[in-house]
Amino acid sequence: MKKTTRRKSKKSSIKGQNTGLAQNTAPPQNTVSKAQGAVRTLDFSYGVLSMVFALVVAWLVLMPFDFLYGLFHDVAGIREGIEQYAPLNRYREGFELTDRAQRLELFHQISLSVHNSGKGLADIVYVTQAKAEPQLLLREPEVQHLQDVAQLIDWLKPVVLVAVLAWLILTVKFFRRREGFPALRHQVLGLGVFALTIVLVLGVVGAEKVFNTLHEWIFPGDHQWFFYYQDSLMSTMMLAPVLFAWIAGALAIIAVTVYVLLNFGLQRMQSRYGTRLTKR
Repeated sequence: MKKTTRRKSKKSSIKGQNTGLAQNTAPPQNTVSKAQGAVRTLDFSYGVLSMVFALVVAWLVLMPFDFLYGLFHDVAGIREGIEQYAPLNRYREGFELTDRAQRLELFHQISLSVHNSGKGLADIVYVTQAKAEPQLLLREPEVQHLQDVAQLIDWLKPVVLVAVLAWLILTVKFFRRREGFPALRHQVLGLGVFALTIVLVLGVVGAEKVFNTLHEWIFPGDHQWFFYYQDSLMSTMMLAPVLFAWIAGALAIIAVTVYVLLNFGLQRMQSRYGTRLTKR
């Protein structure tokens, strides 16, 4: 009976030691929480970078088509706006006499110029039967504003390039790891909160007020950026900010489509080929 008791006591002591080892090697709860937080932050960051990449793709898709200006000219009330406000212009004559093809060509020239550091903006002209000689489309304040837009695009190019490179690096990292890419629901959660915030701001403050405030923040204070339709053919032919709202909608639709297809495509490729690279 004594021997049996000793054996039991030895077993219990060994079991206690093993339990102690297990307790000592278990990671603290705060360490686990920090690790989970880091993973979620990485997932959210990848989701944001993926959306930036998708927006770049959407921009590059729409740019050769002049951001669908021809379509929006016909369906967004721009043609009617030109017919209403062009005859009231205090500085230019006869723009309402231009046809659809001329307006599309003029917008094309503006788009090319703002994507080329503003070169050629002051040389854009239109011709109608109202005057024998060509008329400059843009006045000096309009040229200045569009040059500010061109400078903004030039400034954004390296920023976007860095974001795309960061996205590529993370994509390779996730492609090679066993866990694969972040779950789409984790990415979308953060983006959804961001998008919901924007919708609430637009709903409470108003799209026009947000549009004007952003212009005040972004562009130099001594440069004119607000133009009445009666003073600006630029504003008239774009029916600003109506055209910008339609272009933003087109960008959003294409970007979301690219974003979803990109995530599903990468996850499928990773499940098929990523494990082979990991084993190597």
